[in-house]
Amino acid sequence: MSIGGVLFQLLKSQNYPINQYSKDTGLSRSQLYKIFSGKHSPTLETVKKLTLPLNISVGELIDFVEADTADFDWQLPFTC
Repeated sequence: MSIGGVLFQLLKSQNYPINQYSKDTGLSRSQLYKIFSGKHSPTLETVKKLTLPLNISVGELIDFVEADTADFDWQLPFTC
């Protein structure tokens, strides 16, 4: 699974509104959709912005990507 795919699944599993995620990351919805769809590969700085509101590390995100099957049953430490 791609970085964008994992991020999208995390947001979906937590009912994290895309508008709120856009505000929290400082990225436009258009940018986010390009990342989610794999049309854009985010830089490391952007990946850091994407993981911060989810309260996960870049390393954890990469682990999900490398595992190719992510367990999204865990809960984020907050609700949006």
